Amino acid sequence: MLLTRTWYISGARRGVGKTYLAKHLCAVLPTSIYVKCGRGRPRSGKSANYFRTKGELNAFIAKCDGSYENVVIEANTYTQRKPGNINIFLDARSTANDIRTDADNLKKNADICVSSGESRSDWEAVLEAHVNNPALIDAVLDILSEQQRWISSSSLKVRSKIWFVNSEGDHVFGSGLAQLLVEVEHLGSLNAAAKRIKISNQNAKQAVEKAEKHFGHQLIHPGPGGDEAGGSKLTPAGKRMVALYIRLSEKTAAFVDEVFDEAIAEELGNIKELP
Repeated sequence: MLLTRTWYISGARRGVGKTYLAKHLCAVLPTSIYVKCGRGRPRSGKSANYFRTKGELNAFIAKCDGSYENVVIEANTYTQRKPGNINIFLDARSTANDIRTDADNLKKNADICVSSGESRSDWEAVLEAHVNNPALIDAVLDILSEQQRWISSSSLKVRSKIWFVNSEGDHVFGSGLAQLLVEVEHLGSLNAAAKRIKISNQNAKQAVEKAEKHFGHQLIHPGPGGDEAGGSKLTPAGKRMVALYIRLSEKTAAFVDEVFDEAIAEELGNIKELP
């Protein structure tokens, strides 16, 4: 009967290559299966073994005894207290932002930390305690070393931007107007907000008027005495538009980061330098 060995993979942020590492480990580990844990909904075409709770995950792992020798689990949520036989943490590049608030704890609880400063010999000592196969250990070490080279290489990031257009394709609302409205709420003046983001008063007024005409709602309510006297604030419609834009931008950025992690990172795996 096979005794299941669990490999948990966590990371400092999105885009560090958790999926890439998990799938490559499954390619070399005998009788292995890939599992992903998260809080959202599984996307079409992704892992069929997707779980949202620790109970669901543990029940699945229990069923794997006798069928799978290795279960490779991509998860941040359940890696706070060394849940698996081998716990791997993928560090971020030194220039990265959006680091998880629990990254330090995940790193502390990891058996193997893949970062620019770690040693292959340290990883080997951990693997030898769990894997009685020198050839397999070498194969896993090669995968971890490749991951380390990618983390240590020159930073490559992906960026995305969204904007709203009308039926004719004309720009109606985007990052510039969202920033302008946020500054109006902070400063109490459209003119002061325009000055803060370094655009002319005329361009600021035109952008607001164009959006108001399209949406059919006033976005800014001037205070008593007009904008020059101060006290301008966003209308409820203006606040809703800003909140909607920020929410869509964050969700779009998260989606693009995940696609970059799963698809582009794999293509870059063996490239040390880009032309």
